[in-house]
Amino acid sequence: YDSLNNCMWIGSYSTGLHSYNFTNSSLNNIQRNDADTNAIHASLINDLALNRNNLWVATVEGGLAKYSITNEAKKITNYDFKNGLPDNTIYSVAVAEGAVYFGTGKGIGMIEKDGTLKTFFNTQSGLPFSTFQQSIVTLPNGNLGLTWGAGGLPAGGAMPAGWYWASPGSGPDCTDGSNPDT
Repeated sequence: YDSLNNCMWIGSYSTGLHSYNFTNSSLNNIQRNDADTNAIHASLINDLALNRNNLWVATVEGGLAKYSITNEAKKITNYDFKNGLPDNTIYSVAVAEGAVYFGTGKGIGMIEKDGTLKTFFNTQSGLPFSTFQQSIVTLPNGNLGLTWGAGGLPAGGAMPAGWYWASPGSGPDCTDGSNPDT
């Protein structure tokens, strides 16, 4: 829910980005337009994350879009191959302490508060995986959480400080969200 605009943002896997405005009961579609730099470049939406004045949109083959929702112009900034992303398909997105984290088929990326692509985590930076097609979430305490497949992280697999992981199912490889580094 976006309290600033009194709306709910909806990402579709066929018709793109929509907003439902509770004030006037209207449903609006934000149109895809590959030729317009101030438009979202994909109709397939994987994930959404709202932080203060920006809606972050994870797309299939359109990169990551930052939709500034505070001004009348509703400016969109696209992050893709041209901005240094290693992959234009973004599977998940989350915001923590102003930075934006996103999962791709080639690792986990981070965009700093000022909008610069700062870090990319993959096997070369110490993660036990590079393909990340799971969820990144912001936990209630502000830390980031990662989901991982049925087996969790490999034995001895470590995450960057302050990151936690969860694995579905039961058994010794699953966690209830506790810190796997301790």
